[in-house]
Amino acid sequence: MFSVLQKARKLNLPVEMQLNMFETMVALILLFGSEVWGFENVDIIDRFQVKFVKIRVVLGLKQTTSSCMVYGELGLLPLSTQIKSSVLNNWCKVLNDK
Repeated sequence: MFSVLQKARKLNLPVEMQLNMFETMVALILLFGSEVWGFENVDIIDRFQVKFVKIRVVLGLKQTTSSCMVYGELGLLPLSTQIKSSVLNNWCKVLNDK
């Protein structure tokens, strides 16, 4: 995450590109195998995502800013939503497999 932030800061990238970099470089690693371990408590992953967005380089918000406001402003969903979706998709595949 900090490597992505450092590159974004050096290149003065727009917010959309920084979010895209997070999704392609960091979120994929965080979500790896989530269809198996997704039943666990995933609050830390959501906090990690919000922390990235709130850091001064991306939006320049205080850490006390409401996470709901951040998600709404950027049109994002928490990573836990993707995890729950992958768990349900995997479970449906298991049930429908002969």
